[in-house]
Order: sequence, then structure tokens, then C-alpha cells
Amino acid sequence: MCRVASIPPIMSTLQVSRLVLKAPAVFSFRPRHSPVHAVHCSPFHRNLFLSVGTDGLAHLHSLLQAGPLLSLRASDSYVFDVRWSPTRPLVFAAATGQGVVQIFDLGGRSARPAATLDHGSGSGGTAATCLAFNATHTGLLAVGNVDGTLAVWHLSSDLTEQGPRETARLEQLAHEVAE
Repeated sequence: MCRVASIPPIMSTLQVSRLVLKAPAVFSFRPRHSPVHAVHCSPFHRNLFLSVGTDGLAHLHSLLQAGPLLSLRASDSYVFDVRWSPTRPLVFAAATGQGVVQIFDLGGRSARPAATLDHGSGSGGTAATCLAFNATHTGLLAVGNVDGTLAVWHLSSDLTEQGPRETARLEQLAHEVAE
């Protein structure tokens, strides 16, 4: 027989300590014109991160400058989530309010998405609210929608296998100064 009353409360055995930062780093960035829904740091470069929000844009930022390095139109609606690829330094995905996931390849010649994943709803469909690349099975991308549905996509090798000089191109992007 299990008796919960005989187990002491967990908090009585834990000591809570405060972590005091001696020199916190504070960075200031130019504000967006709309709320930010998601931010994701690059796993390949310490100074780069992406942000998305209700303006439909995906911004590539550097910790070293106030404005975005690059702004890409991901949707005519909200963008709820953004994630860098765990295998390709120049690839990221954005979950949109139109129910599609846009995958961008910054190494491509166009500012347009390299791929569009449609969960069967098309434009004006159920919003894609979250996504996650699988770090172990790198060809898989999971997407959650506002209606509670979940889809797992198998991505092509074009989106998962790193090409030559991708890391060098990312480094070049990181050092560009926004106009």
C-alpha cells in the first residue's frame, strides 16, 4: 500500500539559492513593428539568431548590431515559430498563420522559400503554431497546428545535407552590416 502522507514535502528538502549575475550582458535591438512570437539562436554561429512575429517577417539578427541583417517575407499572416536546421547552417523553417511551413535556404539565390510544407489546408487554413527539427533523425520536422493536429514531415536531402562552404557563407552573413 502506498501512503502519500508519509512522504515529506519536496520543498522542505531543497535549498533555494539566488544566482546573481555580476556582469549581465545587455543588448538593445531596434524594435519590430509588431509583437515577437519566437526567437531561435543559431546552433552554428554564436552571434546569430532569428525572430518572427505578427508582421509575417523572419528577421536574421546579429548580437553585434541593432537592426536585422536580413528580413524575409514568410507569410502574409502571422508567423508563430521559427527554428534553425540542426544540420544545415543556412536553413531554417517558419510556422505560419496560414497553416504552412516555409523553409528558407539562405545559401540560395532567392529570398523566396526553398520549400513550402502544406498540412492539407492551403492558404487561409489552420495556423501552424510550432515546429521542431529532430536532432537525432535529422530528416524529420514536426509541426503542430492550432486545431490540435500534428504532422511529421520527411525532408529531402537538399534540406538536410550540408553543402560545401555553408559555414563560411554563414560567417560572411554574420559580418555583413545592415543598411
